[in-house]
Amino acid sequence: MVDWRTGRLGSPARDYLLVRLQCSIGDATATGWHLLGFDGTQPVDFGIVAAAYGPVDLQVTDGQLVVSHEYRRTGDHGLSDTGRTDYRVAMVGNTPVRLYGDEQASDVPAAVAGWAPNAWRAGLVTLVTSNAAGVTGWHLGLQIDATTAITGDDLTVGDAGCTPAAAWTHAGQRIDPARTEGWVGSDGAGQRGSRVTLSLPTDAPDLARINRPDVPLAAPAPGLLVTGSGLVPALATAGTAAVTSAGVVTVAVTSRAPSDDRLETTPFGAPTAVLRDSAGDVLLAGGWSAPGQPATVGMRALPDPHVAPVAGC
Repeated sequence: MVDWRTGRLGSPARDYLLVRLQCSIGDATATGWHLLGFDGTQPVDFGIVAAAYGPVDLQVTDGQLVVSHEYRRTGDHGLSDTGRTDYRVAMVGNTPVRLYGDEQASDVPAAVAGWAPNAWRAGLVTLVTSNAAGVTGWHLGLQIDATTAITGDDLTVGDAGCTPAAAWTHAGQRIDPARTEGWVGSDGAGQRGSRVTLSLPTDAPDLARINRPDVPLAAPAPGLLVTGSGLVPALATAGTAAVTSAGVVTVAVTSRAPSDDRLETTPFGAPTAVLRDSAGDVLLAGGWSAPGQPATVGMRALPDPHVAPVAGC
């Protein structure tokens, strides 16, 4: 911890503590601001409200946290930061939500106000693979029970080592995976993705609920974007437009949260997130685009773990 400050957020206002932490990522130093507070008498880390390689300006205005900082774009080479982001963080019940531009707290689905603390990241797990050359790959997954995680990524193809070398819960617990099974293309009832069996039950109290919509969607679906970086969620909308790549149909998801921030692409290799609906269920997983920009990436539904996998290792 290198810095801290206090602030009153929400309506009615409550006292919160902001704590700045630093860590090294390669040859760079990243800064993250955590929001701490209480749920009744229980202390809670509500999540990372800001992260950057350089300075972050934080102010409290009208019960919201106002954040401004430069960021390193994925296209930046060297150590320059050419991007800039400005947003506010509003407390909606016990859930901090990033708001960009003219977005308001009233735009957040009303049901979010009833979520338990950290329900926005319930069940999130990072699966780390390593191939014969020692090259690692990171994959965003979701725990659906104490010993099972699923991901939309194909882990049973190529030379990725198949069974991940490690699984990390959002609370920092490491569990060694024991077995990996997957679905590839139309052979898996139209599914893509993998099911990972963990060697030990997790001690995470919160697991993910999955809601698998038909793709493409019949109507736009608003929700919260939860990114692999660990930042608190932002508003997002899954549209009815489909994005097809390599024969896979995905849903175009838009959000004002920057998708070209290197902290969002490292170490996943690309912007990676899940979209939660107003009930907190995970609808889709994958990449997102800025509103009004051509959708070159998309999200797809998570695989149904009850469908028999077609590949294993």
